[in-house]
Amino acid sequence: MSLRVVAVALLLALALTVLASITLRQRAPLLLRADSGAPAFVGAETATKRQSGNPQQLEVDTPAGSSGDLLIAILATDGDRTPNDPAGWTLLDRGTAQGAKATLAIWWRVADGSEPGSYTLTWTGKETAVAAILRYSGVDGTAPVTLGVAATGKSNAPTAPGVTTTVNNARVLHIYAVDGGDLTVEGSDRGPDGCERSGTGYPSAHTGRFSCGSIGSSGAGAGAADAVLAVAGPSGAAAFDMLEGGKDEWRALTIAINPAPAPVPTPTAT
Repeated sequence: MSLRVVAVALLLALALTVLASITLRQRAPLLLRADSGAPAFVGAETATKRQSGNPQQLEVDTPAGSSGDLLIAILATDGDRTPNDPAGWTLLDRGTAQGAKATLAIWWRVADGSEPGSYTLTWTGKETAVAAILRYSGVDGTAPVTLGVAATGKSNAPTAPGVTTTVNNARVLHIYAVDGGDLTVEGSDRGPDGCERSGTGYPSAHTGRFSCGSIGSSGAGAGAADAVLAVAGPSGAAAFDMLEGGKDEWRALTIAINPAPAPVPTPTAT
């Protein structure tokens, strides 16, 4: 082999080595997206209608918060009634309890700053009712909720079936409506609308968000509680404890509130 060929081969090998070194230096490190924090509860507002006469509506204050928050509106009426969809909201679920003894409807919207100070929820047919609006921050603005299936029954323990979450740190929200105005909990903070937040009767390891009753055997009741599911997967069912001796017809379901995606870390130049 001539000296010229050997020299060319050595120069080529040196050039390849230098090029590989530059490429490795410029290649960004592999960055993994961290889990998002769980959506945070911001607040809740409630209202009750204790008489069946007109008007068939409830005005519920809008909990204060920021743009991008998730709002969830809940309406429970006595009997089989038709809730009307409020403008600007997306229907999540609408159905009746066992024997059509009560009706539950749930809607959601992502706050954009145009929300009024209150919303009026309406329905057809004379009945008593309860309503609530819950607010959560730190949610996925594109796919904020995952809806599970609903269940119905007749007992003093309305039980919401589980939901399968698809991301870590989702907040799992259980909601029920029941015939009769009996409250789920007995706390010390019952307001003039017959609603309260504290007390017992909420599912184990959950935080109660509200429990309302429109009072009387012909009334309607509703409530909600939530908890964070740290690892994606099935949440399991959750049972409320009606503090009463008799049994009432109910409808219950579970919603997963999905967290906002975590930001992708910015590569650091080396």
